[in-house]
Amino acid sequence: ERFHFIPSDERKSPFFNVGIIGRITPLKGHLYFIKSMAKVIRSVPNLKIWIVGDATNSKAADKEQLQVLVKRLGLWHCTEFLGTQRDIPEVMRHLDLVVLATTTQEAFGRVVIEAQACGVPVVATRVGGVVDIIDDKKTGLLVAAADPENMAEAVIKIACDKDFAHRLVENAYKKVKEKYNVE
Repeated sequence: ERFHFIPSDERKSPFFNVGIIGRITPLKGHLYFIKSMAKVIRSVPNLKIWIVGDATNSKAADKEQLQVLVKRLGLWHCTEFLGTQRDIPEVMRHLDLVVLATTTQEAFGRVVIEAQACGVPVVATRVGGVVDIIDDKKTGLLVAAADPENMAEAVIKIACDKDFAHRLVENAYKKVKEKYNVE
């Protein structure tokens, strides 16, 4: 109930806000996500990248590696490391797209359903239970794991084709209401 649907035409940011939500660890694919964003920004100049989540103390080097990559790729001006956020529904209110870049078999991918419940389109890697949640090209876009080029193409498709993005959101929201409710 905390995740409220907001139609895409009511999202008024001058930027195209793309978020990745999850702890910072190599398994979550942040490096591939950042590499894909370096390709996306060429087609979507108003891009803002939100990295929501943090690394544990034992994985601090992973976060530093990400920050170095962001700087090296010239994305520092449009990237925000937001750390751990407790109010994910509030974060979702400001996103235009969520990317799940996991490289290993994800059991479920709850963030996919949370995004869809809020009316945020999703690009996700074709891993584990994610393929049971997303109907490719109908309720979201599935891409190969560890493939920044494929991920970038999917993000650009959603950013540049508003009608397509709207259809994905509508179909996904309908599926979430039918299959992922308390009952």
